[in-house]
Amino acid sequence: MDGALNAERMTLVPATPEQLRATWESPDGTFPPGISPASIAGLRAATAADPWVLGYLFIHRQLNAKIGSGGFKGEPDADGVVDPEDGQVWRFEKARPR
Repeated sequence: MDGALNAERMTLVPATPEQLRATWESPDGTFPPGISPASIAGLRAATAADPWVLGYLFIHRQLNAKIGSGGFKGEPDADGVVDPEDGQVWRFEKARPR
């Protein structure tokens, strides 16, 4: 997978605009309230996968299943450091201890 990041239990795959729209956009063209207008505009303007704009899909390696999405707040700085943005792991969210 080109541009994928591998961890012990999951792989982060650059998300395409089509994948994210299929995940988040309702048939009437609306998005959940937690998605910012700037993110929606960026998604609608995107034409290809760009992890710095659209983020990543989280793929559980053992299950080979899409379990969430997330990204970074911007591109790496001069030292190669990135600041993670909030992500969601939908498939296991209910199993989280409260």
